[in-house]
Amino acid sequence: TWMPQFLENYFRGNDIFLHDISHPVIQFDNHQLEQILINLINNGLRYCGLVHPHAYAEVEIYCVQNDVIIDVLNEGEKIAPADVERLFDPFFTTDKAGTGLGLYLSQAFSEANHARLLYVAEHEKTCFRLITPMGSCSEVVWDDEY
Repeated sequence: TWMPQFLENYFRGNDIFLHDISHPVIQFDNHQLEQILINLINNGLRYCGLVHPHAYAEVEIYCVQNDVIIDVLNEGEKIAPADVERLFDPFFTTDKAGTGLGLYLSQAFSEANHARLLYVAEHEKTCFRLITPMGSCSEVVWDDEY
């Protein structure tokens, strides 16, 4: 329930497509998770908008073994291979209006919550992936059919 509310609060009026069929529970500092996702989604919208007349981003949430994966995707240009190694360095940016701190801070917030933030070059779209351990099931979500 957190993610749809987050998207409504911060991205109302933007096309952000959420694909979440698993509804996992994670343990993460809410404010730090917000900052990570705001940065990744804003980057996705910005870089998609450079290539497509209608910018949009996708958020996919799924589980693999004991991890929850949150992929933030866009169809902008892929990151140049020469830039990949420096993506998370402080003050590195390819955007003239950027500070170069967004991905650096996002990675630091991820690590503070025992998560990893990666750029997935092999993905068919531009993909930043947050991998976090699945939290304990502190809530039960019942389907209305039961």
